[in-house]
Amino acid sequence: MPDEARRLQVYWSNLSKHSRLGKDGGNLSNVLHYLRQERKVDFNYIQEEMSKILNLSDLYTRKEEMKDRHLYKVHLEVEELPFAGLRPFSLDNLSDGTVGLLTLLTVLSESNPVPLICIEEPERSIHPKMLSRLAYYLHEAARHTQLIITTHNADFLDHFDPYQQEYVQVLVAYRDKEHATQFAPIRNIRNVKAWLEDYMLGQVWTMGQIEEMLEVE
Repeated sequence: MPDEARRLQVYWSNLSKHSRLGKDGGNLSNVLHYLRQERKVDFNYIQEEMSKILNLSDLYTRKEEMKDRHLYKVHLEVEELPFAGLRPFSLDNLSDGTVGLLTLLTVLSESNPVPLICIEEPERSIHPKMLSRLAYYLHEAARHTQLIITTHNADFLDHFDPYQQEYVQVLVAYRDKEHATQFAPIRNIRNVKAWLEDYMLGQVWTMGQIEEMLEVE
């Protein structure tokens, strides 16, 4: 996703076609430019959050007109607080984690979200200290739309509790005796709740207890 988000996409003069991120995040610059022009509340929220968690003081979008006057490119640049007033950085100069978090925040903070958002391993390339904040964004988005994510990260799993958060459903993927992939809701696996009295969900998974208890009711 970070590599795709760094790519400059050409667009026609109708910028409204870029009001939402594509499935690979490749139109990130165009979407942020649209939000800055048309949905300032959403854009300002993204900018404020990136400032709080990553010391990015400003997000800039710059439109470049191409030879065909109906075509444009949008350049996205950021300014970091320690370098305020100096030349801003392009996405090429930012880490995968920063670009990935900016992309995720853009799709998760939409004031008018799509009915279903699916994200594969959203925690990839994200600094471990940022996992709790990422989980917060996911929880907030899940209150307004259906959200499906996958993860192999036990530490990230610790931020989700299907017993305390009624809007959260955690499923375990496993192979049955015929080697077919099956999904079991954590709530339906016996004794998991008892283990969660002393351990976090990710810890129970890492210890191998969930695999041993895969007797689905």
